[in-house]
Amino acid sequence: MKKKFGIYAVIWAVALVVFNVVSFTVALNTGKELNASFFIGYGAVTAAFIGQLLCAYFAFMADSLKKFFYNVSLISLSYGGLVAMLVLGSLTMLIPDTFSFVGIIACAVVLGAYIITVAKAKLAIEAVEQTDAKIKTQTQFIRLLTADAESLKGYAADDNARQACEKVYEAVRYSDPVSNPLLSGIESEISEKFSAFSDSVKNSTDNSRQLAEELCRLISERNAKVKALK
Repeated sequence: MKKKFGIYAVIWAVALVVFNVVSFTVALNTGKELNASFFIGYGAVTAAFIGQLLCAYFAFMADSLKKFFYNVSLISLSYGGLVAMLVLGSLTMLIPDTFSFVGIIACAVVLGAYIITVAKAKLAIEAVEQTDAKIKTQTQFIRLLTADAESLKGYAADDNARQACEKVYEAVRYSDPVSNPLLSGIESEISEKFSAFSDSVKNSTDNSRQLAEELCRLISERNAKVKALK
């Protein structure tokens, strides 16, 4: 992502240089005085450029593609704000100095709306990321248990053990993945029972079927509690 941001920054720098060259060239060649109106418009556009680069930085510095996808909205919103400010700023740079207050008000309103919109988008992105992290934590127990149950099938030495492993795997696989702090007790029991079941399968003992039944009963009880808590 850092390399891509570097490329983006080069493009941004070229656009800023072009804006500066065009602005000052047009002003000087048309006899336009570099008055307060000019610098108000110029400053507003430059601020929008800097804000757009900061938004792009936050987006490209995401530590995963998923977070980058969430942050793409920052780039699009800041880009739209930059275009709007570029148009308004250019018009402000052209108006007579006696009407500079019009440019100040217009640029302040648009720049303020630009900042508020980007800030709200950033807050929304953070809220989504926090929700994702919470869901990931809540589903971790069943996801890991499913992976363990699937890998355990490879240790089954006979048909009884294979059938027991398959039964446990299916019970876990189709369980509600979302957990709850109130389920910590029964989930701890499930973990202990699964550990005993795993040892039984790996050591080819005779109680694997019985442990599988007990484990499935606990899983069923856990799922019923999950449903009741929703």
